[in-house]
Amino acid sequence: MATSSYSDASVETSIDVRDHMADAIRDFLADAAHKEESRLHRIALTTDRLDPLAWLSKQSTTSRFFWRSRCGEYTCAGIGIADEIVSRDYHDGCVDSIRAAIDRADPDIRYIGGMRFAHGEERDSLWSKFYGAHFVVPRFEISCNGDKTTFACHLRGQDGAAESLELLEGIDFDDSFELTSLPTPILRLDTPDHENWARIVDEAIRELHAGELDKIVLARRADLTFDIDLDPVAVLLRLRAVTPQCYHFCFQPERNVSFIGASPERLYYRRGRHVESEAVAGTRPRGDTPERDVEFSNALLSSDKDLREHEYVNEMIRDSLDPICSDIAADSKVSLLKLARGQHLFTGYAGRLADSISDSDLCAILHPTPAVGGCPTDKAVVRIRELEGFDRGWYAAPFGSIGGDMVELAVAIRSALVETRRLSLFSGAGIVIGSTPEKEWEEIENKIADFIKILTMAS
Repeated sequence: MATSSYSDASVETSIDVRDHMADAIRDFLADAAHKEESRLHRIALTTDRLDPLAWLSKQSTTSRFFWRSRCGEYTCAGIGIADEIVSRDYHDGCVDSIRAAIDRADPDIRYIGGMRFAHGEERDSLWSKFYGAHFVVPRFEISCNGDKTTFACHLRGQDGAAESLELLEGIDFDDSFELTSLPTPILRLDTPDHENWARIVDEAIRELHAGELDKIVLARRADLTFDIDLDPVAVLLRLRAVTPQCYHFCFQPERNVSFIGASPERLYYRRGRHVESEAVAGTRPRGDTPERDVEFSNALLSSDKDLREHEYVNEMIRDSLDPICSDIAADSKVSLLKLARGQHLFTGYAGRLADSISDSDLCAILHPTPAVGGCPTDKAVVRIRELEGFDRGWYAAPFGSIGGDMVELAVAIRSALVETRRLSLFSGAGIVIGSTPEKEWEEIENKIADFIKILTMAS
């Protein structure tokens, strides 16, 4: 990994990290008059391996950010904001703006962030602190890329350097942690409630039989209220322990509000012109014995309803990639994506992206897939807005990391908004002919069980 001329040292202890970084920032500050003020610089020190999420849990700063790729190849935790790119309504051009910013900056810089599910949704107060799209470069970050752990500072000009020195003094480099017990909810409110859920699912099923839709994904929000404030990173630490094979993320733009999640689903990964995407749809829990697990797997692989749900996503991804990619390769048959607490039907895709297609183009082409929207997409998204009765905000939207010549975006399902003493859980179910309100209610209950479990498990 290329680094700044200020960051060629390898250090081991937290004292070394702090002192070496302070020296490097002072060197930068002394030389800042000769630096291009508009360019974002990166000072990076290689250090002993730290757990980025545990490190993040020790920081008391206003803004905190976290991203971990599904298989753990890349993990980043950051505090403060060195640079940010926002879009008021939606992601329009935001991803390409990030690409342009990276082209002017240090090549190792990565932005972390996400965006809203759809254009023009009427926002409720729950999402008042979140832009249509918001990506940041943290002021300080711990990142793990393969076997390499890096502590980095990002700054632009003399003001950024002075601010960074002050923030550096308050950083705690201890990454030890315990999975502390979380409080028990004192109130739960479901939107829609059970009665209204049955009503809107029945209405959607009538539209399916009338041929107006092939599939629609309807979601619920479960608001859990507590008698003490929640620490979103503590919640995410718990969540990581029970969902090890998922993308994990946290976006805390202000002290009292955070968007967190553990998603199994990739929207796309691009490095150079190589691009990968996937169809993930259909769900069963994992069995508590090997025999029971096989029963659930076989039931999923033989379910006409789930296979139809999955094929809608397959068809959309094939049709989306075909005009913009060459050398497309797809899995020859549907397989299972097995996670710690659930399993899903899975088909992987890879191809070479046309030179004319930007990341903003690709994001708009692939999002939302029928796995979170429906089919036909445009009509399903309109009906989602009309039927659900709440603002999805960043739920089920792209969230991820954008760097030099790579982008990795997950679909932010299995996610929650943490706001002081309230935890708002979001999850959805695909409605097709053959669905019933009660079964889809139970499916969503199973999906949010990961959050419920960490709130009730003993330490």
